[in-house]
Amino acid sequence: MLEYYMMTLGFIPYFTTRTFVPLFSAALLIQLSEHGGKILDDPVVAILGGAPPWMTDGWILVALGILAIFEIIAGKSPEMRELALLVDSKTKAMAAFALSFLLAPSALQEAGANLVVHAFSIVQSMEYAWAVLVGAGTWFCAAMRGTIYEFLITVDPDDDLGVQGLLSWLEDGIGFAGVFFVVLMPVLSLVVLGLTVLGLWLTQVYLKKREEKSKVPCERCGVPFAPCGPRCPSCGHGRSLVRSVGPLGVVRETLATDPARHTQALRAQKRCPHCGERLSERRLDQSCGSCRTAPFADRRELDVYLAQIRAQLPKVLLWLLAIGLVPLIGLVVGVVYYRLSVIASLRCYIPRGTGILARWGVRLINLVVLCFQPVPILGMFTLPLMCLTNYVVYRSLLEKQADRALHGNMPQPVYGAG
Repeated sequence: MLEYYMMTLGFIPYFTTRTFVPLFSAALLIQLSEHGGKILDDPVVAILGGAPPWMTDGWILVALGILAIFEIIAGKSPEMRELALLVDSKTKAMAAFALSFLLAPSALQEAGANLVVHAFSIVQSMEYAWAVLVGAGTWFCAAMRGTIYEFLITVDPDDDLGVQGLLSWLEDGIGFAGVFFVVLMPVLSLVVLGLTVLGLWLTQVYLKKREEKSKVPCERCGVPFAPCGPRCPSCGHGRSLVRSVGPLGVVRETLATDPARHTQALRAQKRCPHCGERLSERRLDQSCGSCRTAPFADRRELDVYLAQIRAQLPKVLLWLLAIGLVPLIGLVVGVVYYRLSVIASLRCYIPRGTGILARWGVRLINLVVLCFQPVPILGMFTLPLMCLTNYVVYRSLLEKQADRALHGNMPQPVYGAG
């Protein structure tokens, strides 16, 4: 019994990362225990062997394997990761509860054969209560993980730096191998659980404090708002010292000396041009959550914005030619550079569904372009061609959206709305 409690509790960190990948690993282990795997201890074999017989069927492995592969593929898309945050804490909790319940001692499994007749005895059983506790713990950890991912998505919604993608691959491996680790080293897995909870909690607290600490109170009404915001979202008072913004919308220590250029910089970093707060939606026809200002009042403002991006393109292409002379490392640096310099400013206002299709379409085109990377002379043009492909596709999509969205009067500031 003690092994059962330690094992199921140790599942929590790994179900925090994924839903179906750990389930697939667990099904593999159940198959291994059924065929007398020698690497497993007798108590572990007894626990895994207590799973329902249908969990050892081949179709269960195939189904879980397909779901795990789909989960891994979906995790490589920033848009799909953003969508998953809406439900993944609940699905992960349900998966952890289900596995803990199915691995409960055989007496509970017999009671579970007729849930209507034996419902009361099941609810009273320690194993059922423990499975609920494991599910609740998974939900708690997954919710903290979601807060951290929400911050990463807010700062870098299209994962131009590749940090979220790297974490996604890391979590895939942890979710798969972690279940094996729990079964082989249940005691040590409890240490991992404690470190996971502590790490997630400390990171969450740090991010919350960091966000609040960065805000500066209004000089007139005292309402705190982003230091890069030209005007207070509450009273509309103009700030005397406005700080500039850099890549990923990070507020710099330097002051913004050119108001017009600063307004375009705020739009490019998906911040409200009025109060500087981050915009939450992926579309042109949205309004700021603090002051209710639209990022673009009309098509003319969008045209000015696009013209500024177009003016940056020749300089970016020249830098890409130079960076392309460096093999491999230059390719990685160049992709990050043109994404942050040009593409992120276009892609951040394209709706999620359209963005997914565009992203995969551009990837296929760039895959063909990358074939010329090893070719002398032609290889140095790979990065500029990739940049131009992205630019043409995303600009055309943004202009098509503007034809539908930017008509009539867009929302103007509403003081006191936040």
